[in-house]
Amino acid sequence: MKEEQKTFNIIKLLPNMITLTALCLGISSLRFAVDAEFAKAFMFIIIACFLDGIDGRVARMLNASSDFGAQMDSLADFFNFGIAPGFVVYFWKMKDFSIHGIAWIAVLLLAICMAIRLARFNVGLTKNQNNPLVKYFFEGAPAPAVAGMVMLPAILTLQFGEGFYSSPMFAVINTITLSLFAVSTIPTLALTKIPIKHIYKNLVLVILTLFIIGMLIKPWFTLSVMGVLYVVMIPIGILSYYKIKKELK
Repeated sequence: MKEEQKTFNIIKLLPNMITLTALCLGISSLRFAVDAEFAKAFMFIIIACFLDGIDGRVARMLNASSDFGAQMDSLADFFNFGIAPGFVVYFWKMKDFSIHGIAWIAVLLLAICMAIRLARFNVGLTKNQNNPLVKYFFEGAPAPAVAGMVMLPAILTLQFGEGFYSSPMFAVINTITLSLFAVSTIPTLALTKIPIKHIYKNLVLVILTLFIIGMLIKPWFTLSVMGVLYVVMIPIGILSYYKIKKELK
């Protein structure tokens, strides 16, 4: 019995390796941003967002969840979603903002708000998860969504060329707004937790397949569409939250 406690199955390390891979991608994105290879920088953070979405699920599937893994995941999230996007967008456009120092404030604000956001999320894990308002909604925008939306002006530029969204001023305002949104109490839908009727199973499978094909063939266009759809989902989430809250009274 004691011998069994001193051993472990190496497959149990897979969730931690996914987390560390995501962290390596986030760190590498800064290198590409410094070298002005922005397409690579943004894509590395996007992939890190995807890995963040699966490491916890892999851990639960393998029965490999641990306090160590949860803490490491939170630290990786802070860098990948609080530090890397701000720096990459700063090197891309925000440093050219005419009012000296404001762009750097946006970078700092994103990091600070993301730290608060993640700390609040970790504390909130102890809340009653059976409450629909807790189970199906976040307070503020989740960290990966904020990171993706901070980069949306650059993604739109990569797909459609220069536009109003390409200006340093827009990038600064967008980053500041999303930073505050992250720590707000505005309800947003937890899309991955919404129950879907079984009859729509095949439809969802087709949509996910189209998303994968889109990411392989037209990644920037696909990400642009996702960003716009997320913006549309914000008011829908708010209305749904207050509708359910009213029904629970």
